[in-house]
Amino acid sequence: MTHTVYDHNKITLGPGFVVKNVTTPNEASSLVIGNLPLATAREPLTRLIESFGGTILDMQIPDRSTVNSGESMSVGIRMSSHLEAVTVANGLDGVVALHCSNTLSVRPADNHVRTQSQVSSAGLYISWKVPTVNVYAGFRSLKAARRVVALADGYDWDGFWITASIYDGFPVIGEHNVRFSGLPPDVKLNQVTRRFRCPKVDLNIDNRPRLLPNFGIPQVLKRVSEFGDVDHHSATRPPYKDDVVRVWCWFKNPDVAYVARELNGVPQRSLGGLRLAVRRIYSLRYAIARRVYNFIRDDIEEFRQASQRIRRGCNIRLLDRDERQGSILVEVSSTDDRSLQEIKSRLADIAQGEVLMDGSVPLWDRFFTTPFGADWMNTVRKATPNTLVVIRRAQSCIRVIGAPNKRAAVLTAVRDFVATMRRKPIYTIPLPGIQFGVFMHPALLEAREKHGSSSLWLDLPHRQLCLRGDEAMYEDVQAAVHIATKAHSHHLPQYRCPVCFHTPTSAILLPCGDTYCKECLTSYLAAGTEARQFPLTCFGSSGECKEPIPLVSARDILSPTQWEELVISAFNAYITTKPDEFRFCLSPDCRLVYRPGAKDSIYTCPACLIRICSFCDVEYHEGIACDDRIHGLDSAFDEYVRIHDVKQCPGCKAPIERVEGCGHITCTRCHTHTCWKCMETFDKGVGIYDHMREAHGSIGV
Repeated sequence: MTHTVYDHNKITLGPGFVVKNVTTPNEASSLVIGNLPLATAREPLTRLIESFGGTILDMQIPDRSTVNSGESMSVGIRMSSHLEAVTVANGLDGVVALHCSNTLSVRPADNHVRTQSQVSSAGLYISWKVPTVNVYAGFRSLKAARRVVALADGYDWDGFWITASIYDGFPVIGEHNVRFSGLPPDVKLNQVTRRFRCPKVDLNIDNRPRLLPNFGIPQVLKRVSEFGDVDHHSATRPPYKDDVVRVWCWFKNPDVAYVARELNGVPQRSLGGLRLAVRRIYSLRYAIARRVYNFIRDDIEEFRQASQRIRRGCNIRLLDRDERQGSILVEVSSTDDRSLQEIKSRLADIAQGEVLMDGSVPLWDRFFTTPFGADWMNTVRKATPNTLVVIRRAQSCIRVIGAPNKRAAVLTAVRDFVATMRRKPIYTIPLPGIQFGVFMHPALLEAREKHGSSSLWLDLPHRQLCLRGDEAMYEDVQAAVHIATKAHSHHLPQYRCPVCFHTPTSAILLPCGDTYCKECLTSYLAAGTEARQFPLTCFGSSGECKEPIPLVSARDILSPTQWEELVISAFNAYITTKPDEFRFCLSPDCRLVYRPGAKDSIYTCPACLIRICSFCDVEYHEGIACDDRIHGLDSAFDEYVRIHDVKQCPGCKAPIERVEGCGHITCTRCHTHTCWKCMETFDKGVGIYDHMREAHGSIGV
């Protein structure tokens, strides 16, 4: 069964939610081999390529009659997998072979790896200077001049932004002179006199420029539409503080935008000879859920206004054409893809909010996965109505959306609560085999009611009972387990649910022959989301059955949300066990993964738009070859490793360094919890401090 995770990663699932295969956005199996001699034959080239391993599925050799004598040629090949293509590219690139005079050049067929990021280049950013005139006024006193400057500077004259200042020099109108800049070309001197109470004014210009109707916007739109149909446009609103009008035009065809660039710098007769500044723009549309947008509306508007003031050529537009739709589209455009990436990233930050953190790891407690945790969080939501609080059980984190000053109250409440919960120790009581169903016995039900259901829970994958509290509670629950175990050993129905040991209700029969209550099987599968241990298997036949749970059976009983969370949990568990095959996107809050690529290959993340060198696993190093970068960095990094205590993370193989504190190290990249002394790992950090005390004598502070 195939499934899409985080919109762009495709996975193949097997029984028990075992991930069999992952397809990432940057996978490409086609290569172009350049600098080959014109006489190169298919057979020796095939032997050379396959000497690196793998199988060639297709080879495209150009018609030699179309290549000039003495020139080299390029051949396209398609390997059977992305990994094979990367191996061939990295092994063959820069090699002298097949009697070629230069080294071979091997690159992915599409070096930029086309993605579904919806980036469009069908727009133009057009700007021009609005024709204005200056008017000069004379005053007898400095006080009067200053009064007029205070009145006129920043004045909106029918869309023209007026600036006023006292000046020395020509023209001399009076003892103290004021210059009014940015006035409309058709302004009358008596209008200036009346509006600003000036005794004497002068235009001091021979030929006035022509006034452009509506600042020239209709004329410009008409001119660009001569190249092709304009799909839509937007323009900055007057007044124009810098006397510059800015218009963004989008065409139905990107080729039209490419051709229309020829208007750049050309005098336009319809504008009285003014020259247009024309640049191609890149745009994308970013969807924000309507219920999320309601919490961040003011932040989006503030960011939109700030971006248009600070970033020339950038524009943000809301597309909310149908209120019945579940999301609002935000269209972002910019004259360069770097700014587009930064704006998109900032929009994502606003829309996705903040993950509550405990140092370098998410602030989390298993309590939040229980119904009682959901109820407690609802009280926090009611106390902070201007924020959206989302519990992400699959990622074991809490995300808060809203203005930063409003998120602080949620962070404080959750942090104080988690600190209280963590002060209570966690005990475990094994329930192997047939004893696993005692959790539903009246003695255990009474213990749950007495101590609180959120303090007593089943760890289904590990087949143990967990409780959080003091030693008295631990002894009380142990006594209840003893009573329940004795009862179950004597009163067991012939056909029983492996979870509750009662006759199954709403029975679900698995192919292995065991029968579960629908609710019990649902609870077991849902518990796998947090445990992240796969495959999820049947534990019927007194705990002897190990058959994986069929996906069809799971899909029939899980809600869409439970199914999605379990699939994501399986995906995350699979990725973290294969650090050599997958890499996490470099953006801190991006959840996509990609595969290592060939040298000098660019991967554009379709979610956050960051450009990554998939060979070096760093943000793309423009203008620097991978080999040059590596040779320049290796010596410096080796020296740093020699002087400092740097090790490899057991989870993702990234370099990690312990700067200070105890020996409990948490990787900021893959969140693996590690003992720094022996590099042993611990799931979610459980038991690490006991280990450090027993194995190493202390926690290493």
